[in-house]
Amino acid sequence: MNDRSEVRSQVALAALLDTDCLELAMLDAELVADAALWSSDGNSEVLASHPFVNRLVVAAVMSPRPQVRATVAARPDLDATLYPMLASDEEQSVRARVAGNHAAPHAVLDHLAHDPVPLVRDAAVSELRRRAYPTAHAS
Repeated sequence: MNDRSEVRSQVALAALLDTDCLELAMLDAELVADAALWSSDGNSEVLASHPFVNRLVVAAVMSPRPQVRATVAARPDLDATLYPMLASDEEQSVRARVAGNHAAPHAVLDHLAHDPVPLVRDAAVSELRRRAYPTAHAS
C-alpha cells in the first residue's frame, strides 16, 4: 500500500471509530469516499475490535497530517502512552482535541491547562472542572 493510501485508510478508520472527529476528516474530499466505504456496511463494532485497528491508530499518531493526529487525539480508547505525545504536538488543533478528551490522563490535562494557546488551555481547564464537579456538568 502506498503512503497516500495508507494515510487515507488511517483517517477513514479513525473517523469511523470516533464520529465526533468525522468533520475534521471530511475536510479532505478524497476521504469522504473512504469513510463512506468503511461505514456503509454497518460493521463499525467489528472493525473497532479488529487487532489491526490499534496499530493503525498508533501509526496515525505519527502522521505528518494534523487532521489525522487531531482525529485520533479525541479517541477515548487511546493507549495511555499516546496522550503525552499528542499533548506536545506542534498543532494547536491536536492539543485541543486531547484537552477535550474525557479519557485523557489528569497529568496531561494539567500540562495542557498551561498551554500558551487559549483554545487549548480553556479546553483543558474545562475538562478538569468537569471532572472535579461532575454533577454540575451533568445533563
